[in-house]
Amino acid sequence: MRSPVGLYGIVQEKYVTISVVKKDVEEARSYFSRISADLITHFARLGSVCVELDTTDRLRILHDFYRVGEETSFRFDLSETMRKGHDFKDFICPDTLEFERDCFRIGDKWGRVLFLREYASFIKDSMVSELCDLNRK
Repeated sequence: MRSPVGLYGIVQEKYVTISVVKKDVEEARSYFSRISADLITHFARLGSVCVELDTTDRLRILHDFYRVGEETSFRFDLSETMRKGHDFKDFICPDTLEFERDCFRIGDKWGRVLFLREYASFIKDSMVSELCDLNRK
């Protein structure tokens, strides 16, 4: 999702990953389709744009985050990677990763992960807004 321009002209990007256990792939697809539509609607009310990413888009984000300075070198072809016996993780992973008590560091970038194990079947707009504002407190 991409938030509107905030203070000082800074654009914030936040990523939401959703996973689910269902009895078959069709049930999972139906669930993700419904959740995607709900999230797009709720984020639009907050003035943000929520976009579902495909595999290449997700890999590009991870590559660009972990491989600062190598953003223009992103090229990923799943068929070629499989033919060579490589794994996409070999292409994406950073050379070093350091962990602190409540965050991690990759080069000169710092990160933190927020994980919600269980939540209600409906997420209120206020909860999403509070999650988006966590870094300001």
